[in-house]
Amino acid sequence: MLTLDEVEKVRNYVNKKIDLRDLENWVIPQLAKFPTLLKDSSDLISIIELGLAELSSKVITEDELRVRLDAYLTSFPVINIGTANPGAIFLSSQPSTIRQEAFAW
Repeated sequence: MLTLDEVEKVRNYVNKKIDLRDLENWVIPQLAKFPTLLKDSSDLISIIELGLAELSSKVITEDELRVRLDAYLTSFPVINIGTANPGAIFLSSQPSTIRQEAFAW
């Protein structure tokens, strides 16, 4: 399972709301946490790192990196139950949406 922060950051890059430099600046601190990340999170970071290497070697274009990341994000539904807003569950089964469902516990 990916965290809401991971989904939002990568989705913002895919949708061109942030640029490549912003994505790189976000992913660098994630590398220090890599050994403790859950599988889906570590897979995402690996895809980004490989994509950045391929991009710098001109093996892929930035649009191809966006397509690759979008494909990964949409490969499974995202559910995040946060503690900042008890009773709120963030979920998405659509490629470009994250919606908040509120439940009374």
